[in-house]
Amino acid sequence: MRSLKNFSIFTFLLSIMLQAVCAQADNSPFEVQKARVQLVRQIFLLNQIQKDVERQDLPRVYRLRKMSDETLSSLDKNGIGNMETIRDYQALVLSYHYSSALLNQISTARTLTNIQEIESISNTISKNIGLEKPYTMVTEETFRQIYD
Repeated sequence: MRSLKNFSIFTFLLSIMLQAVCAQADNSPFEVQKARVQLVRQIFLLNQIQKDVERQDLPRVYRLRKMSDETLSSLDKNGIGNMETIRDYQALVLSYHYSSALLNQISTARTLTNIQEIESISNTISKNIGLEKPYTMVTEETFRQIYD
């Protein structure tokens, strides 16, 4: 009985240490800086293409820039592993995913390289946080079970 108690204490302490290591890895200066650079670059590129976008498409471009700004401020305020930051990243990825038609529509010879880089950064962010698809793995598995 005593060994069971010692084992449970050991596993409890081990789980606390693992959580501390994971939290430190998530908020490592390199990872946070890498995420910041991606978001700042996205904002800069959106500001660059905004000059060449027609008036009726400006609100949608502005919305993408605002989503990037909100995610950046959440990243600075809460860190990369915080749930609020993760939710902001999810909203950002979905916004860019559903705005790919807009980006293709506003693409011109002057904006083509900027738009391609914006899409590349967006794809990298979605892969880094595990949202390559527009829905979560839980939703995908649920649909798979329903239709099988």
